Amino acid sequence: MMSFHVGSLGFLTHFVYENYQQDIRRVIEGNVSLTLRHRLQCVFKTDYEVVETAEDACPVSPPGKSDSMNGTTLLFNAKPKLFSSTSADPDSVQLVMNELVVDRGPHPYLCNLELYCNGRFMTSVQGDGIIISTPTGSTAYSLAAGASMVHPSVSCMVITPICPHSLSFRPTVLPAGVEMTVRVAANSRNSAWAAYDGRNRREIKQGDRLVLSLLRYVRTCMSCRT
Repeated sequence: MMSFHVGSLGFLTHFVYENYQQDIRRVIEGNVSLTLRHRLQCVFKTDYEVVETAEDACPVSPPGKSDSMNGTTLLFNAKPKLFSSTSADPDSVQLVMNELVVDRGPHPYLCNLELYCNGRFMTSVQGDGIIISTPTGSTAYSLAAGASMVHPSVSCMVITPICPHSLSFRPTVLPAGVEMTVRVAANSRNSAWAAYDGRNRREIKQGDRLVLSLLRYVRTCMSCRT
């Protein structure tokens, strides 16, 4: 992919449009550098059943101690979560280069989200929302929300909470090969809204979920060789 800078920021646009003839000649001559960038596949699904509830897993906090102050409960040794759903509508599949953002939209209440990793309950999130980004997107909204920058050659996804009502939930990096699920809790006071690279916003109602994974095929981006 050869990107030309015709806007204002131009973070990933390494070529100037006014010099397109010269730059195309450099590409043909092989005087460019190539960077492989990962993308996220986001699938919206609904009409499903959770066989085991999150409360059946073991809390990290010692027995007898509650974690209600921070609004987030981390679990370990959770049993597998079994999902049963109809096949996703092709229109519900989105590819993102930077990040998926799930936020509370116009609602006044906090988001109440449940996160699952490979079908296992991971944690619940109460806050303004969550960002799940690629290494490319780690230098954008995710970085502004307090996460770390990740080199584009690292195969991973970055999970960053947006203003969480918690003292313990911090940005998390998950490796390639995992399947991440973001579900709006059934008892959430309001629905959530999802945006794919800042576009195609859609409402995510209680019980709906988004399933994310790193796409197998990377995007090859060209830049000027110095």
